[in-house]
Amino acid sequence: MRKGEVLGLRWKDVDLEGANLTISQTLVSVGSRSQFSTPKTDAGRLDLDVVTVRVLKAHKAQQAEEKLMWGPAYRDTSLVFTREDGEFIEPGAFGVAFQRLVKRSGVPRIRFHDCRHTYASLALQ
Repeated sequence: MRKGEVLGLRWKDVDLEGANLTISQTLVSVGSRSQFSTPKTDAGRLDLDVVTVRVLKAHKAQQAEEKLMWGPAYRDTSLVFTREDGEFIEPGAFGVAFQRLVKRSGVPRIRFHDCRHTYASLALQ
């Protein structure tokens, strides 16, 4: 998935029992603001492997705990990936955090978008 597709993913678009998701919106930066938009390509369905489903279930449970901890201050955006308070993650901040993780992991420097291409190449093998 593209970065904006990941950041715009809503729980209603994820079918954990059916092990798939639908890409129906994206979060993009427009100037200094972020806004939701339509994906570059028509809404696509992606099948999820068992490990991804397990991780998403755990993430959903963690997000529910955060919602309880924040109480009325929690902003329920219905997004899969949010800050602790429920707000969406700014695309620029996501890029910075991703680069920090890449540096810490010791792998060659890559962009988030490169993960998409790497996955496609490995899946074809």
